[in-house]
Amino acid sequence: MMLLKRFSVFLVCVMISCSEKSPESELKFNKNEFASLMAEIYLVDAQFSELPGPIKDSIMALKVIDILRTRNLSIDNFNQIQQFYKKNISEQELLEKQIIQLVKDSAKNN
Repeated sequence: MMLLKRFSVFLVCVMISCSEKSPESELKFNKNEFASLMAEIYLVDAQFSELPGPIKDSIMALKVIDILRTRNLSIDNFNQIQQFYKKNISEQELLEKQIIQLVKDSAKNN
């Protein structure tokens, strides 16, 4: 839950700093793809955790925009996907566990 709260701050920064949109994509993200996306964002967040707030927020906004572009998602698409998973509490709990596991696995591999 804490991870999702931390990410919401970055998402706001992204929405403020990003006026352009990626090409529209189909919103057929399954929970594995969403968990992978969130894990990637959390790993980037961990890389810049030592930086002061405003600098980190600016860097994170740019990094998240790049991550979304690589997956052909706009901010609006991402918000819709995120809202879909937030509506279903059991899905959200499963996602959080899966995201945490992906982050741990990735940290072990690096």
